[in-house]
Formats: sequence, C-alpha cells, structure tokens
Amino acid sequence: MVAVTAVAFYLCYLVAQPFLVPLIWALALAVLVFPFYESIERYIKSPNIAAALATLFVAIVIVGPIVLLTRQVVNEIWQNAEVVSSQLESGEWHQQFTENEMVAGATGWIRERVDLADPISQLTGMIPGIATLFLSGSIWFVFQLFIAFFALFFFFRDHGEILKSVRRLIPLSSDETDAIFERIDDTLHATVFGEVFIAFLQGAMGAFAFWLVGIPGAIFWGFVMGILGFLPAIGTWLIWLPAAIYLMSQGSWAWGIFLIAWGLLIMTGLTTVIYPKLVGNRLHLHTLLVFVAILGGVFAFGTVGIIVGPTAVAISLSLIDIWKKRIGRPDDETAAEA
Repeated sequence: MVAVTAVAFYLCYLVAQPFLVPLIWALALAVLVFPFYESIERYIKSPNIAAALATLFVAIVIVGPIVLLTRQVVNEIWQNAEVVSSQLESGEWHQQFTENEMVAGATGWIRERVDLADPISQLTGMIPGIATLFLSGSIWFVFQLFIAFFALFFFFRDHGEILKSVRRLIPLSSDETDAIFERIDDTLHATVFGEVFIAFLQGAMGAFAFWLVGIPGAIFWGFVMGILGFLPAIGTWLIWLPAAIYLMSQGSWAWGIFLIAWGLLIMTGLTTVIYPKLVGNRLHLHTLLVFVAILGGVFAFGTVGIIVGPTAVAISLSLIDIWKKRIGRPDDETAAEA
C-alpha cells in the first residue's frame, strides 16, 4: 500500500510539475491580494463574479505594464542590434578601442591571437535566431501567465474549502497550524513588498546613473531596470553593462567604468545586502539567513525561489518552535529575557 501510494504521488507530481511555477505565483498573489478580494466580496455576493473581478484587477496591474514594456524593449533591442552589427562589421568599434591608449596594447594582443572576423560574422548571423528564441520564450511566458490567473480565480473563489482541506492534511493542532499560516503570510508580505521597494530603488538609481552619464531615455531604461529588479535570476546588469560597454566604445572610458562600478556597488548591493537586511528586519531574522534563503531559493528554483526559499525557511522555523514547545524547551527570546 505504501509503495502504491508513493508511486501515485510521484505520478501526480510529474503531471503537475510543468505548472508548479505559475501555481506558486498564483498562490502567493492570492495571499497578498486576498484583502482586496474580501472587500469586493462584501458588496458582490456571487463568489464567481467577485473572484473574476479580483483576478481581472491583478491581471491588468501585472500584464498592462509588461505588454507596454515588452513592445518598447523589443523595438529598442532590434534597432540597437542593427547599429551594433553594422559597427562590428565596419570595424568602427575596433577603431574606437585602438584609438584609446589605455587599451590599444590589449586590443592588439587579442587580435594577434584571436581572429575576430569569424565571431563577428557569427554574432550578426545569430540575431534572427535570438529573435526567434525570444518569441518562443514569450509564448511560454504567456501560457504560464494564463495558468497563474486561471488558478488565481479558483484560489479566490474556493479559498475556504482549500484551507479546510490543507488543515485536514496537516498533522498539527489548530493553534500550531495557525502559527505556521501566519508566519507564511508574514514571509510572503515581507519578501514581495520588499522586492517591490528594492525594484523601485534600482529603477530610480539606474535612471539617475543613466541621466548622469548621458544615456538617452534614462527614465525608460530606469523603468526597465525596475522591472528586472523583480527577476534576480536575470538582474539589472542586463541593461547597465551593455550601456557601459557602449560608452567605452564611444571613447567615454571614465563614464563607462563609473557605470560598471555603480552597477556592481549600488545596483547589485541593493539586491544582495539591503534587500536581505530589509526582509530580515521585518521577519526578525538574521540577515545572513535571509540572504541564503533568497539566493539559495533563486539558484534552486529560479525566479520563483524568491518566494519558495524564504517560505521554506519560515515553515522550518515554525516547526522548530513547535518542537521546542512540545519537548518543554523555552523559546530563545524567553530564555534571553530570563
């Protein structure tokens, strides 16, 4: 019986595995936006309509900016890719590098040992393939969004039955289960709203840096970096590093180096230092523990790891507290006060 049950659960996991990421995001959104759903439910007695309106609101808030941003970014990338390709083929970039005494020797050393003509030709030929890959990735992203919003509707509408079912599966008392749920709720709010705050700071600091060094469209690129701030698996370096390389290719070496230093110290520092500190203060956890939970979660699960990592740690700490109470050991805080 145990073996049959294990096989059945494993098969269920294989069935659900392609949808785990959007389901996790949907569950997190349901927890975060649930107060808004409750406010709708007070005036609209139909659970279906209330859940549909709440889901539609979340979809507009998330999808609207993504559509506008994606359209603009694709146009910018395509235009800049054509410019870069022509500059690479004409040798303009090589001229810019060799005219600067700081790198003339290094450039000559590289060209003596590496034939750049073939890589450049390959790079320009890869642009259509990259565009196709981006399109296929976009289709998969849209599909995952659909699954997330589809699940979100049912999480809103059937939240009561879902909670009852989960409680029946947890072999803990009602108070212990409530403590775990409360800690999960606090963790989700701390990580997501902390991520929003850090992403806003990254966008603002990125826009300021681009304005300072003279990059056109500083506000737009700051907005892009703010969006990328939600994706630690990608990061804002995808914007500021090419911008720094572009500045150096145009002879603005000081500004290019400044932008790289700004990105490494300020932009990256916000994610790796300030964000764990911010979340740790909210959850009363050590910064190092939060740092490991967030980055470890990202490395293990991808972008959704910013939720899974801290939540797994929160559940583990709640279980440790429960075991302490069951075996009669005082909490660390109580022991410290004594």
